[in-house]
Amino acid sequence: MVDIVVLLILTGLSVSDIRNKKVSRKVLTLWGILTVFWKIVDFYQIRVFLEKMEQTNVENLVGICAGIGVGVLFLLVSKVTEEAIGYGDSVAIMILGGYLGFWKVVEVLAAAIFTSGVCSVILALRGRVKTMPFFPFLTLGYILMLAEQRGGVL
Repeated sequence: MVDIVVLLILTGLSVSDIRNKKVSRKVLTLWGILTVFWKIVDFYQIRVFLEKMEQTNVENLVGICAGIGVGVLFLLVSKVTEEAIGYGDSVAIMILGGYLGFWKVVEVLAAAIFTSGVCSVILALRGRVKTMPFFPFLTLGYILMLAEQRGGVL
C-alpha cells in the first residue's frame, strides 16, 4: 500500500516538474513527514518481531541512513552544479533513500540515470538539446524497481 502512495506522489511531482519545471515544497515536506512516520511504524514492528526472536537489527537502520546519505550527496551536487540537478530532485532522492534504504535507492537512481541518458542521446541526435525534468525518470526508476521486486509484476 505504501508503495502505491509513493508511486502516486512521484507521479504527481513528475507532472509538476514537466509542467512547471519545479516541484511543490509542501508535497515534498508532507512526503518526508509520512516517510518518517512509516519508518517509525516499521521499526516498531521490527523491534516487536526481533524481541520475540531475541535478536537485534542494526543493518536496517544503517541502510536507511546510507540511503538518506545518497540524497545528501545529491544535495551537495545540486549546490556545486548550481542546480543542474534541482534541489527538489535531491530532496526526493533523500526521502526515497530513507524509505527504501541504500541499495534500493541506488537501484532506482541507476535506472533513472540510464533512462534519462538514453533520452538525452536521442534528443541530441535529433538536434533538440534542452534540459529535461528528472522526476519522470525517478518515477520510472521506482516503477522498474517495484516491478523487479515483484518478479516483473506490479
